[in-house]
Amino acid sequence: MNEPYQTSFQSPVEEKVYGKSKLRKGCLLFPLFLLILAGLIIGAYFAFSSLLFPNKIKGDLLDVTYVQSKTGETGYLWIQTDGSYSYIQETKSPGRYSVGRKGIFCKTYTYVYDPISKNIIKKIKTDYDELPPKPDMFTNNGKVWIVSQEQSVYEPIINVYDAESMNEVMDTKAFTKKFKEFSSGIINLRIEFDPVRFEIKTRDGQSFTYSVEMDRLFANDTDMKKQLSKEGPEEVTIFALGEENSAPRKQLYKVTGPADKLLSSSLSESYLKDPHTLMFFTGSTAQLLTTGKVYLEGIILCQDKDAVVILHQDQVGKNASRILTCVDANGKVKWTKTQDELFKKLAVTEEDAFSTIFFMKSKIKAIHQGNILLFKFEPEGMIGFDFETGKKLWALEF
Repeated sequence: MNEPYQTSFQSPVEEKVYGKSKLRKGCLLFPLFLLILAGLIIGAYFAFSSLLFPNKIKGDLLDVTYVQSKTGETGYLWIQTDGSYSYIQETKSPGRYSVGRKGIFCKTYTYVYDPISKNIIKKIKTDYDELPPKPDMFTNNGKVWIVSQEQSVYEPIINVYDAESMNEVMDTKAFTKKFKEFSSGIINLRIEFDPVRFEIKTRDGQSFTYSVEMDRLFANDTDMKKQLSKEGPEEVTIFALGEENSAPRKQLYKVTGPADKLLSSSLSESYLKDPHTLMFFTGSTAQLLTTGKVYLEGIILCQDKDAVVILHQDQVGKNASRILTCVDANGKVKWTKTQDELFKKLAVTEEDAFSTIFFMKSKIKAIHQGNILLFKFEPEGMIGFDFETGKKLWALEF
């Protein structure tokens, strides 16, 4: 009987010695070597990047505030960034699906930065167990406040620094010890501006309003505003935008009236067109400032008794450019900044439905301190303008 035909030919890949392929062993070692090398290079970069780039701001922008020097000639930016490594995690189980952002090596960097010399004056690193909460930063009476509302796994966090020494002078624990009403602890904190105050809820079910300016506790927001009006002038003047004939077309008014009415309640745009309604509800009068000029989709970013800063558009709808305009108390336009002097992503685009002002306004912030207007657009960066002339002094983009 003929034996079955057999071949002695085998592919080099399939040839085994003691159960292992010599060719495969070499193929596995090489990518493993590359992976280890890449890890060493990345690790070395992050370990020595601070030495290689001592004035590089790392991380994603969280918030920023500006501190004017006592001489008024210079100032520093206080910037906080998220230096965590984040990723999207999907969780699937029978009948349940969730997507969330997670992080490793979670931390924030707080920088004190000179935008003129482009030097980092001080850097503070803070570690977190989870992705850090997003803070609000502001300056008041020579102090820099970094405050986070309760978010995810975190309760409210308060850190206060002396602007001159750059040292911390108060944390959350020290803040709660200032008032016996907080002895049970704070579980909820909401920040409001103009004026700056905290709406606070405690563990024992109480609610309070804390005024940063007065460093006082009130039963509610209304009581705080009434006290402010008593301590300030009896009559005040504020700027307000009101509709011309349709919602997108805004006109600028100067409203004068009793402080207890204008500062303790929100001013409805509809009042501005009807003097009798305005007088009835607020006891105030309104003067149209910039006659014949409208601010399309306009919003007021900041104001004081001397001037107001307005963000508006060159047209309604998609593919519009945004404009920044400063108007003084007499209705004279001090300066205007067009789209090419701002951030490219600030424009209204056809591709991004979220570029309308309704979705964008929470990402835009303007602060007038000293001779500087700090214009921040999250998360792109910030620009410093001379408040009197509108000259662009510096820009910091992320």
